[in-house]
Amino acid sequence: MGGAKTGEKEFYSISFPRAV
Repeated sequence: MGGAKTGEKEFYSISFPRAV
């Protein structure tokens, strides 16, 4: 982790969809 913020954010959101 620590590359493209946009891609990272999307990947993280998809990998770990946080339902807040």
